[in-house]
Amino acid sequence: MSNRPSAAQVAGLDTNLTWIVYESDSADGLHVLHNGQAILTGSIESISVDIDSEKGTVTAILVRREGNNISLFPGSIEIIAKEKRLSLSAVEANNLEGLYFGIGLRPDGTSDQVQGVKSLRVVLTPGLASAKLTWSEDSTEETIF
Repeated sequence: MSNRPSAAQVAGLDTNLTWIVYESDSADGLHVLHNGQAILTGSIESISVDIDSEKGTVTAILVRREGNNISLFPGSIEIIAKEKRLSLSAVEANNLEGLYFGIGLRPDGTSDQVQGVKSLRVVLTPGLASAKLTWSEDSTEETIF
């Protein structure tokens, strides 16, 4: 008999995993799956992701209409919106140490890791998707979507 843990044990979620798909600007065009559970679009007020390298913070919050807001970090977030992909993983909430930030999707399943970010601001609501990135080197702001 093997001493290795079972595949079911290893496959467990040890942190938050959130998939966000922004399908359209319609009121029901936002879809969220958090730790394997669908969150009804009608219960979502907003989702925000903020990286601020000057303060050394990263936050991600799902604000629910009835309260019970959800902090998405520590964990991993995958956002698909307007034919763009953002992938973020943070080991701790409010700490840039161990942050991974990737964009795009290549044929081999990888993304391009982003470095040199001054700030990232992502706001998603039913009916609105916005992501803006500011670079550290020259404070240039780019709209992702």
